[in-house]
This record gives sequence, C-alpha cells and structure tokens, in this order.
Amino acid sequence: MTEAEAEQEWFSGGEPGLLLDVLGQPAYPRVQTYRQRKYRLWSCACARRIWHRMSFATAAAQEVVELAEQYADRKVPAALLNAAAQRLEAALALVPVNEANGRVDWLASEVPLSAVWSNFHEAMASRCGPAHVGSLVGQVEYLSAREEQLSSDAAFERMDRSDKALCALLREIFGNPFRKIKCHRKWRTSTAVALAAQMYEARDFSAMPILADALQDAGCDNADVLNHCRGPGPHVRGCWVVDMVLGKE
Repeated sequence: MTEAEAEQEWFSGGEPGLLLDVLGQPAYPRVQTYRQRKYRLWSCACARRIWHRMSFATAAAQEVVELAEQYADRKVPAALLNAAAQRLEAALALVPVNEANGRVDWLASEVPLSAVWSNFHEAMASRCGPAHVGSLVGQVEYLSAREEQLSSDAAFERMDRSDKALCALLREIFGNPFRKIKCHRKWRTSTAVALAAQMYEARDFSAMPILADALQDAGCDNADVLNHCRGPGPHVRGCWVVDMVLGKE
C-alpha cells in the first residue's frame, strides 16, 4: 500500500490486522511511533468485549486483563502479571488442543494472553500477540453464533461486525497516526484534567461531552479533539484524547 492508501485504510478499513500493519510500517514516514502501552491497552479492550464469554477459568482470565491494564500504567510489576498469566496458561492446558479450538469459553479465556508480553516485536509475531487478537475474538464470535444455531452466513456477519468494532477501538486508542495533535498547556485546566482522570480510573466515559466543553472553554478549537469527545465512541481506557489531556503516551 502507498501511504495515501494506508491512510484511507486506517479511517475506513474493517480488518484489525491491516490497521496494525499501518501502525507498524516504517515505510510510512508520517505514521507516529507509539509506545507499547497503547497496544497492550488495545488488547485489553478487545478482551473486555468478550468478557461475558470467559466462562472457562473466568477468574484467572479476567485477572490477567486487569493486571495487564495496571501494568501498562506501571502500577504493578511484570512478575505479578507474568504469574497471573502462568496460572491462566496452566488452566487452559488442562483442555486438549483438539477439543479447545472448538470451545467458545476456552478461546475467549485465551484472549487475555494477548496483553501479556515483555518483548513487543516477539509479541507481534506470536499467536497470542496483538496482531492476532482480532482473529481470536473473531473465532469466539463466530463459534458463539453457531452455538446459538445461527446460519454460517449469520455467523460470518457477526465476525465481520466484531472486526469492525475492534478497528473502531484501534482508532479510539491510537487516534490519527498520520497527524499528531499536540495538547496545548492551556487546555490542561484543573477541570479538564480532573474529568479525564476520573473517567480513566473509573472506566466510565459518559462525561466525554463535558470534557469537550472544558477543553473548549480552555481555548481548544481543534475539531478532531472536540468531535471525538462529543461523538458516539466507543471510549475505553487508552482513549487518545483522554491520554492527551493526562499526558500519557
């Protein structure tokens, strides 16, 4: 893809793997380089989309997601996250692979492992790394549809909707990788920062329109920022506007 084609793909594409390729392509000079935190939080957001499907090793799977989110913000040590991942892997290993690949609950509980890695480049090549989380989530959605006795076509449609939702999460977290928006110091008023911090910690983003008002009152006239805050979302931890206000990368 040319850089122009890549930019079009980023804003309109529906395949998570292709959008991740855009982010990781050094041939596109305008694409920003992002820290690993963003990729980890995207994997966590993907896992939370199928939270209700993690009925196998539920506690272990959900613990990994929660610790991965904390680790992304350096609130827990790597050893704690790795230990939780090992407990989840041990539970998953109790099911033979030939049986596991057809089980929705097992596959859903494997997804959190996509947020556990120490070497980013190795993770991107791993079956459970960020580049493959879309495939795993898609399998969960397809198999769950088949379990509900839906037709194959309907199951594929559900998988397609899932892919598009994961792409929306990529845009929510990474914003526009072709144009970095700098947060002016004057935008970071005590009100704006407090709103952003509260939403980030509570994982409740219903106050995004109020954040838009606070930023506008502080002199922000950037349409991308204001429209994102006032748009329908989705909004998750790692939202590029909230991160910008809080000074997170």
